[in-house]
Amino acid sequence: MQSKKQQKSNGGYIVGPKYDIIFFIGSPLVAVAMVLGVSALSEFGVSGSESVKNIFFSVLTAFVFAHLFNVVFRSYGNRKIFSQFRLRFIAVPLCLIAVMTWSSLILAVAMSIAVLWLVYHTAMQTFGLGRLYDIRAGNSSHIGRGPDVIINLLICCGPLLAGGIVLVDFFDEVGQIGAVQNSDWFQSISSHVLQHKKSMFLLPVGIISLLITAYYIYANWRLYKKGYNISWQKVTLLVTTAYGSIFVWLGETSLFASYLIYEFFHAAQYFAIVWFYEKKNIQALCLKRLGTDKIALLFYLMIAVIAGSFYLLASGAGQFLIAILVTVELMHYWWDGFIWSVQKKQIS
Repeated sequence: MQSKKQQKSNGGYIVGPKYDIIFFIGSPLVAVAMVLGVSALSEFGVSGSESVKNIFFSVLTAFVFAHLFNVVFRSYGNRKIFSQFRLRFIAVPLCLIAVMTWSSLILAVAMSIAVLWLVYHTAMQTFGLGRLYDIRAGNSSHIGRGPDVIINLLICCGPLLAGGIVLVDFFDEVGQIGAVQNSDWFQSISSHVLQHKKSMFLLPVGIISLLITAYYIYANWRLYKKGYNISWQKVTLLVTTAYGSIFVWLGETSLFASYLIYEFFHAAQYFAIVWFYEKKNIQALCLKRLGTDKIALLFYLMIAVIAGSFYLLASGAGQFLIAILVTVELMHYWWDGFIWSVQKKQIS
């Protein structure tokens, strides 16, 4: 564990200026820039723009799934973690695959849950990065946790709940699931939300957002008066994440495109986190004798490419393979959450 003096000497960064700015702080802006760039090709009538767009989404899809699969380095690849939670890592995913293969309704519900869990999971990842920046700034990891949780949930969930086109698409798909499964309950929820989304979501979310933002600023001002060091890296991370979230969930992109964009900057951060914190485990997996940084990094990326390729090949296949893909996604969100908690002492 680093002392406060050592943590401050890193300039307030988790890894270093370039690494943090590219992979942590700047990744939401990179995601938005990529989408705007691809969209501009179509708007300006560039020849082959549709082909470029399709390739772009395919690569993005593979990259997103690769990051979901990378949780294996933090679970199965970490012997201490794996020995503590064998049941979670073995029995639960097998049971999930079985029930989703058995029931298309359960599979459809699980896919809907995965979209919403992504938003919460991203909020908690940003929260975790923010806490690391606080530690690097010389603050206690226990100070200001409450306000940070609230502001991150607002940033990541608020724009989605405000009722943008993505929310409409989501509940429209929920209604279609209900129609396929002859479920009046699903269809009634979808219909009610689409008719009253402005009064149900936009106005309440707007008012709550202003109140929470004011509370967060006030809470941090009070902490600052008591000697709390404001981390500009954390503040910038919150701003870029908020911008990315607003662009994705309140923009004019489709549900699928928004999902991929949102997953992209989350995935870029996750790739960087796993490599930084699990490098030794990855080196051990590719044999210690050969486990130099370059070989381990190549092994890490190779596994990601294989996982991403598997997703592209399996995503249009039968229900069994789709159940495997959805299980990987759900397990990523669940496993990573408690792994962060278990490793809290190791990274604070």
